[in-house]
Amino acid sequence: MAPRVRHTVLIAISVVVAATCVRLGFWQLDRLHGRREVNAMLEARSAEPITPIAQIAPDELPYREVTATGSILLSPAPQGF
Repeated sequence: MAPRVRHTVLIAISVVVAATCVRLGFWQLDRLHGRREVNAMLEARSAEPITPIAQIAPDELPYREVTATGSILLSPAPQGF
């Protein structure tokens, strides 16, 4: 392979690698912003008081501390259900 062609190929590969690294850097920054939003939501939910599960809307349930009451059915469930 001629030196000029070899240099052209190496420069093209270097440009592709550099562009990939820049794109991955922006992807990491996007993940950082998303993670900060999730952390803020988790922090806000953990600061809320513990509430009975029946008083909370379903969309507010994730990562929320709740209480539940009821009874345990120790006998096996009927067959056929």
